[in-house]
Amino acid sequence: IDEWHHAVATTYKKIVDYFQSARVLGVTATPDRGDKAALRQVFDTVAFAYEIREAIGDGWLGPVTQKIVATDKLDLSKCRTTAGDLNQGDLERIMTEAGLLHEIAGPTVEECGDRQALIFTVTVRHAHLLAEVLRAHVKDRARKLGREEPPDSIVAALDGTAHKDERRKVVDAYQRGEI
Repeated sequence: IDEWHHAVATTYKKIVDYFQSARVLGVTATPDRGDKAALRQVFDTVAFAYEIREAIGDGWLGPVTQKIVATDKLDLSKCRTTAGDLNQGDLERIMTEAGLLHEIAGPTVEECGDRQALIFTVTVRHAHLLAEVLRAHVKDRARKLGREEPPDSIVAALDGTAHKDERRKVVDAYQRGEI
């Protein structure tokens, strides 16, 4: 079971219960659940654990660095929690407000400069809206620096609804440094 941290969910339990005689291997990069639900309800032992610090030390991951963008428009007080996580619908509504998108995009573009970045968003809709705003900020930055305006393809939102050929095209463009 991939993403085995979901295995305590009713839908996953139904599958595991249906295949009672099967040996089940669960894999995940995020084993710690926000709701603290016991994964031992489904799995007896942990066969192998590879922690982020260990992977960084071994050279598989780069060291974690973070920058915080302070915003005036972010208000999570109306965001409910579901199973210990922020409610996705509420969070999408909050994160897709135009003012907040700009408050996030501007500093992000300035911080990234000419470096490539991957940005993970709340939902597919959030990804596409943020990409539009980021694109405008990237173009504005180019104008301020007296550079040629970059093409619209400089920023792309990619999600599972895209056809595999489109996904490949975007990934290839990213690997070539065009995004």
